[in-house]
Amino acid sequence: MTRRLCLLFYALLLSLLAVQATPPAVVRAQTTTCEADTSGDWSTIPWSCGHLPTSTDNVLIKAGLTVTVDIDADIRDLTLTVYPSRSTIVIPDGVVLTVRGTVVNDRGLAVSISINGGGKLLLIGGSRTLFRSWGSSARDFNAEIALDNGAVGLADYSFTSGTFQVIDHFWVHNSNGTGRITVGPAGTAIVDGDIGRHASAPADLVEVYGLLDTISVRAKVLKLHDGGTLRLSSSGTISITESLTYEPNATLEYAGTTAQTTGGELDAALGNLTINNAAGVTLAQNATVSNTLNLAAGNLHTGSNVLTMGPDATCVGGGDVIGTVRRNAPTLGATYCFGHPDVQATFDSGTPPSTVSVTVVTGTEPFAGAVQRVYTIDAPGFAGNATLRLHYDPAELNGNSEANLVLWQNDGSGWRAVGRSAGGPGYVELSGVTGFSEWTLAENGEPTAVTLATFEATPGPDGVLLRWETSTETMNAGFHIYRATSHNGALSRLTSQLIPSKATATAGAHTYTWTDPVLPRPGTVYYYWLEDVDLAGVATRHGPVPVRLPGYFLPFVTQP
Repeated sequence: MTRRLCLLFYALLLSLLAVQATPPAVVRAQTTTCEADTSGDWSTIPWSCGHLPTSTDNVLIKAGLTVTVDIDADIRDLTLTVYPSRSTIVIPDGVVLTVRGTVVNDRGLAVSISINGGGKLLLIGGSRTLFRSWGSSARDFNAEIALDNGAVGLADYSFTSGTFQVIDHFWVHNSNGTGRITVGPAGTAIVDGDIGRHASAPADLVEVYGLLDTISVRAKVLKLHDGGTLRLSSSGTISITESLTYEPNATLEYAGTTAQTTGGELDAALGNLTINNAAGVTLAQNATVSNTLNLAAGNLHTGSNVLTMGPDATCVGGGDVIGTVRRNAPTLGATYCFGHPDVQATFDSGTPPSTVSVTVVTGTEPFAGAVQRVYTIDAPGFAGNATLRLHYDPAELNGNSEANLVLWQNDGSGWRAVGRSAGGPGYVELSGVTGFSEWTLAENGEPTAVTLATFEATPGPDGVLLRWETSTETMNAGFHIYRATSHNGALSRLTSQLIPSKATATAGAHTYTWTDPVLPRPGTVYYYWLEDVDLAGVATRHGPVPVRLPGYFLPFVTQP
């Protein structure tokens, strides 16, 4: 027993001696926040924690400082300062800053913070509300969110407020999970590149309650809720593999700076469509708008496609739909717009048509002197009276005076002026319309486009000399000459082509002569008519003027 106690005492003594012989371990206190005290590169600036921040450290960039992440870095939370001056973090091309926690400003206010550079901000973690009340100040970086390595689940972005902007891709992905993006009612996400799960796969779900401004979306499901806006800043790739939904008060907006062509974003009926591109937008497929068509800037070109507007759809803005707009099952007494707010049809009485299609072509005058715009209106089944309002652009006036414009209709045999009931800046309106076909606008011609001062026929050795003088000419294209052997006899037109008018398209007073070169039989009375033809092809005859030829003509010879 005594020996055993001695051995135990001896072992304890050796243990104590060994402990005393080993130098004490240096225990570093856990640092939760690393503050940047000066501007500079991430790898060389002095950090308050005494070491480069790690995945368990929070990082704070103090007011007014700019820190460049010159090496790949992995941290927990990132806080940028906005008061009294903004701090900035720069992520250069090829560099990744991984944040496993949150990215916020120090005030929690709706104030933008500065994240710049062409590198990538990679956020690792699960579902979260990432941005409380802030946004990035510039579209200068890429953003990506993923699950923790090996985790299974959803990698989500949820923007509740503020503005988030990235320069290139906006990805939510992980090989073990899927990604979703939600833009809240007070949130804005601006993406200059593509949205997806990663470079070759769609995001699981993109939901928009606020504003999503992007050029490319690849998602299984894209849903715009009431009040949400999908703004496409250029023609990109919109690929939806499962479902695309626009709630009635959601808006699709085209806001590029060069001409845009529609894509997969129009594979569903729209609530609101906004054209905000001065260079114009062209439909690549048929489209339907049920609520508001806003032609805020630029025109919508339908090409061979048709834009269908719902029964309660309205039109606002100053642009035009160049092409075809259709309305189905119109009712009596309701006013329907077709693209521009001042392209309207109201079926006042009778039987309304089954559908109404209005096709607009611009840039060409249907007849000389008309505005450079033609409307083709098809209203099958209509019988009754309607009111029609047609819009024109001042650049299309083609010399016409706006105050004198009336509506003209091609009734199948030619263009005729049918008048106006009202007018205003950029439009003319006519009530009592009973049929539809081609329409345009031009100045109103009087019953005759020409007021004659004189019209005379004088026989001579070379034939009959016709001379006439106009006191006014309005939209006159020219003249034809007709002849008959009696006052009521059959007319023969002597001119194969119009004798062109000498007047301008709006006024004129000129003198004309023309000789009938065929010598008629001596002593015969002939009757001549003068016909003026206006720019719409409407002809008006003047006359007849009789002339009796003497029995013979003797040449006048001068004696030398």
